Amino acid sequence: MKEYKAKHLSEYIDEVTYRAGRTAGLTAVLRGKRTSGNSRGEGSLAGIRLAENHSKDSHKENKKNTATGPSIRNGGENRSLSEKHPFDKEIIAERGGLIIKIVLVALMVLFLVVVYKSNSAKDVAVSDIGKKMEKETDIDKYMKACGDRDLLQFMGLDYRNYDSYIYYKSGEALGVDELLIVKAKDPQDLTAVQDAVDKRVDSQIRKFDSYGPEQVKELDNSIIRKKGRYLFYCTAKSPEKYEEVFKNAI
Repeated sequence: MKEYKAKHLSEYIDEVTYRAGRTAGLTAVLRGKRTSGNSRGEGSLAGIRLAENHSKDSHKENKKNTATGPSIRNGGENRSLSEKHPFDKEIIAERGGLIIKIVLVALMVLFLVVVYKSNSAKDVAVSDIGKKMEKETDIDKYMKACGDRDLLQFMGLDYRNYDSYIYYKSGEALGVDELLIVKAKDPQDLTAVQDAVDKRVDSQIRKFDSYGPEQVKELDNSIIRKKGRYLFYCTAKSPEKYEEVFKNAI
């Protein structure tokens, strides 16, 4: 609004100046009556030119001020009205807080996605996982497949409580190699399976503690892993190779 008023004020000054110049020129014409014709014409022309030149100079100055913004005197210093003012501290603090909240929410969502993916698993038949074990490892060399009675006798688990399973166990009297994969009907059912596995491992450690250091070492290195509706348990010299097949399968 100030710029608009300043512009029109400048134009008004230009108009007044121009008319004053014209008036001065006419005055010079009137005065020229007292002089010769040549002098009268020169005086009139000079007055008109003076008014026009002054008007042009004022118009140029007005354009310059409009481009750069009118200036005002403040404390001895000229400051442009178009100069941008700094943001209010409260606005900056509010926007900064909003950005922080957005970042935290994004990180939380990312964390939940990672957790979900780490706990989720494909729906794969346990029998197919067993075939992969036999194909990609030497499990047949150290263990043999067991049935429902063996699962109940050694692991204390009733197969009817679960979707499906595979259970391999060493055929040697002093062997502790075992592999168990259970697919539960519900992920919560795996708690009972893990408790049974922990009980089995502790029982085996107590059994071999006094005379089987190698067996105890294997039992201490047992792997128990849950993912989705699956539980993986293995005791062996290299249980990692069996775990790798399990992870790749699901």
